[in-house]
Amino acid sequence: MQTVVVPLASEIFGAWRPARFNDVDCSLCHGSEYMAEIFHMPTAYLPRLSGKLLLGPELQNHPDTTRLKLDRLVPQMAAALDKKTFSIITRRGFGCYSCHLGPSGPAFGN
Repeated sequence: MQTVVVPLASEIFGAWRPARFNDVDCSLCHGSEYMAEIFHMPTAYLPRLSGKLLLGPELQNHPDTTRLKLDRLVPQMAAALDKKTFSIITRRGFGCYSCHLGPSGPAFGN
């Protein structure tokens, strides 16, 4: 992860908001738990998602962040991890709920 995911996340988030994401490390996704080598995903460290169809509330409340993740982060992370992207039809694959919890815990088998 250190050689694939961190550089990819650094490039994506750094290009989007360079001042905020100029020094990306494992804590971006795992919080301080990464120091204890706790890397479980999805994680309570990240904001919980609504569980609503097509992430309606997330797109309404945080459109820039949600679009960045849907358009760039998810597809590039899926490719880097050699996984298919999430399909709303099959409800399988790497997507938002691979990292974020839903309103009542893990969603879509994650």
